[in-house]
Formats: sequence, C-alpha cells, structure tokens
Amino acid sequence: MNTFDSIKNRIKKHWTLIWLICSVLGVGVFVVFASYTGVNSVKRVVSTKSSSSVLFSSNSLKSSATSQRLSSTDYTITVCNYAQDNTSEVNISDITYTLNAYLAIKAGDKYVKLSDYTGEDKQNYVNKLKVGTDEQRTYSIQMIKDDSSTYTGEIINLVTQNDYSVSISDNYTKLSRSKSSTDQFKIILDSKELEGTEPEFYIYVEAVPTSPSALSTIYNRLCTAQSTADVASWIGTLIDEDCSTVDHDFYNYVLTGSGVGTVDVLWNPEKFEINEFFFSEMSGNEFVLYNGDGEVTEDTSTGLKVKNVTGDESHSGWKMATLKVDSTKINRYQIQLYKVIGSLSYTGDNKASDFIDCEYHKSVSTNS
Repeated sequence: MNTFDSIKNRIKKHWTLIWLICSVLGVGVFVVFASYTGVNSVKRVVSTKSSSSVLFSSNSLKSSATSQRLSSTDYTITVCNYAQDNTSEVNISDITYTLNAYLAIKAGDKYVKLSDYTGEDKQNYVNKLKVGTDEQRTYSIQMIKDDSSTYTGEIINLVTQNDYSVSISDNYTKLSRSKSSTDQFKIILDSKELEGTEPEFYIYVEAVPTSPSALSTIYNRLCTAQSTADVASWIGTLIDEDCSTVDHDFYNYVLTGSGVGTVDVLWNPEKFEINEFFFSEMSGNEFVLYNGDGEVTEDTSTGLKVKNVTGDESHSGWKMATLKVDSTKINRYQIQLYKVIGSLSYTGDNKASDFIDCEYHKSVSTNS
C-alpha cells in the first residue's frame, strides 16, 4: 500500500471522530442547504478528498470558474483558510485578500463583464437595468461576517457602481492564521431574473489573495432563473461547466425539483466519494434508513444512510442513499463529490456524469 492510500484510509477510518471534534470546537461549520465547494491550489492540479494542501477555499468560488445557478435570488458565499473537505487543518499564515464583484452577461458562448462588453446590443442590457428609475434593478453584494464576528457591511448595488463592479479590501478581508477562519458575503440577484428560464445577468465574484503570495485566485459566476423542473419531478445535474471535456478539481451535483417523496442518490464508490457533511446532522437532511441487509428500518440507533445497490445491473457495485424530499420546504440540494482516482481525468469515456445518478419516487417511504 502506498503512502497516498495509507493516509486516505486513516482519514476515512476516523472521519466520524474528526467531524465530532470539529463540531465540539466550533470549527468551520458549512452554510445553508448543503452548500459546498470551492478549492484553490498553487497551480491547476487535481484535488482529492485526501489532499491537505489546499488552505484557501470557498463554498462556491473555485480555481476554475463555472456558472452556479441558484434556486433563489440570494446566496451566501464563504471564503475560508481551510480546505472544504478538511476543516480541521487550517492555514498557518494570515491570509489577506481582495473580494471583487462584477456584473456580467453571456454573449454567445462567452461570459463577459458588462463594463468590457462592446457588442452592438450593449445598450439593450444597460436599458434593462433601468438605472435611476423606480424600477432600477438590484444585483448587490454585502459582507455579513468577518471571521468569527457578525459584521454588517454596506449593501453595494453593482448597477450603480462605476464599471458595474466593486472591490472590498480592508481589515475585514483577512483570515487569521492557525485557527478556523471564515468570511461571508451575501449576494442578491434581481427578482426579474425569475421571470425567464435563462439568466440575463450574472454576478462574477473573485477572491484575490495578496498574502501569502503562493495562493491563487478563486472565482465563480452566480445567476438565477425560473425553474424548468416538471411538476412532481426531481432531477440531478452536475453544475460544473463542460464536465464531459474538462477535468475539474472536484464536482458539484445539484438535485432540484418539486413534489414530496424520496430521491435515491446513486454513485460509483470507485470513482466518487460524497462529502460527509451531506449525511451529517448539521446538514439538516433527512434520509430513509437501512439495516445491514439493505432493507428499510425504523431503528434510528443502528440504521444506515448508505447501502450497496443490488438487483440493478446499470448501477452494479454502486452505493445509494435515499433522501427524503419536500419541495415546499427545500427544493434544491447541492452535493460535493471528491475524486477517488486523483490521477485519472474524468472526461471522455470516464466522464464524471457516468459515475453519479438519481431516481425520484413520488410515493413517500413508509418510515417517513
């Protein structure tokens, strides 16, 4: 057994203890609706669950931007001094950074900052913002937490800013060394976005570290639009861009839909591991429990949230967890997936979407 496998096995063996210690010490609890992601490294390398070297991260911002589609008009972004998959290991250096936010659009297949866009239809986008009128749109950002203390910063509407952008950089954008440290920023997208099925504007957010110099920028584009999910239907989608052709540091699988019932989340354990927070009590997620034989049980003291898939050739050898869903309470779940084989590119014949799946069942489980 090589060193990589040895370290990984030890982490997996003591994962429950690690989470318990983190909970007791108040170390880096994640934010609403099982919202994960955002890993950065010195250069573009594959990041796996066992990695302990990525100590500047976010629940959304990443080392390669995607377009994260939200189910509502507001969202909280975190910036942390630890890796999202290991809150017990923190950066030993103070981290200072600048948080930039820009209003952006999608022109053809490219995403462009509105201030940089030179297309003939630029004025059409500007007119939609209705600056200076009673119907002026709001695409804003606000710092709401500075490290361990609540901080109410100014609500900055990008629509009214020069170049439709803002930079936040002062004593508040600093992560303290040698302890779990997290800043939070709230973004708000205009409610007009929910009237169409495709986003009109995006908020591009980037955290640019100024110290230590070895760290790299993490960033993302955030948007929202009307849901196209069918009535009483839940679907699962990898939201990372161009997953079939681009290999990512990690992957985000989002369940969205409407209706009450259960969703079977199925994954190939030889290719993916699911962030343990998804199964933790802190996530607030409810699951159908199984006994050791994979049968539904009402025994909450010994019931298992994960079982082996049987009797299904298309998912033979896979794992499965059954999530209880009710769209009147929550209509979106985001699951972070870690690559098991860090050296393998999850593209082409090994594309990431082949290793994760879901199945919705309208009828509620008998133990609900």
